[in-house]
Amino acid sequence: MKYLVPKVKPCIDNNLAVSNVANNTFIAGASMGGLIPLYAVTEYPEAFFTVAAISTHWPGINPDDKLPISWALCTFLRENLPEPGNYRFYYDHDIEMLYAYYPPLQ
Repeated sequence: MKYLVPKVKPCIDNNLAVSNVANNTFIAGASMGGLIPLYAVTEYPEAFFTVAAISTHWPGINPDDKLPISWALCTFLRENLPEPGNYRFYYDHDIEMLYAYYPPLQ
């Protein structure tokens, strides 16, 4: 994100036919890459308005896991997610395997 926001995004905004207004700007990712857009809106809320996470994999989602990453991720999100209503979030998921645990958390 330290490279994407100050270098890549301005290059796109200045050289392509896109809107550079934040509420017209989105970031998306899939699987573990679906966590990056979520992180982007917490660290650079002025740069992105919509977050799309397609088939996101959440580390430590299995209730039997005792991974510290799960606790750290939840703590980070509780402390850093923007206020509800200010941004748009899109998440989807499958319904099998680990994805079965996702509906209540999405």
